[in-house]
Amino acid sequence: MAEKTKAVTKAPPTLKGMIESARAEIAAVLPAHMDVEKVIRQVRLAVVQNPAIQKCDPQTVLFAVMAASQLGLEINSPLQESWLIPYGTECTLQVGYRGYQSAVRRTTPRSRTPTRSHSRRTGAGRSLTC
Repeated sequence: MAEKTKAVTKAPPTLKGMIESARAEIAAVLPAHMDVEKVIRQVRLAVVQNPAIQKCDPQTVLFAVMAASQLGLEINSPLQESWLIPYGTECTLQVGYRGYQSAVRRTTPRSRTPTRSHSRRTGAGRSLTC
């Protein structure tokens, strides 16, 4: 008797499955101040807030998440550092100005960070620096 073999076809990877399977890779690129669980929660929240992300190719979503993770930016958070934006079937990372500011703050040494120093007279020859 000939055995019947079924052709096993793999279903296309889902977004949730791909993000979960890439947990170790995301954790590897995250800076010390971020947690992989928080990043995955942010991605799930982004999908809930914008269902069009589910229509995107899961690989493009993963690339955008990895880019945000490498930069140490929070995705779709109240800090407004970065967002996942769907364009047809592609998902891209958009970095806001606050994301650029936080990245610069983390990478620039304190001694080189420009600061404002205002000086005003308080009377009787005293000077007050704010």
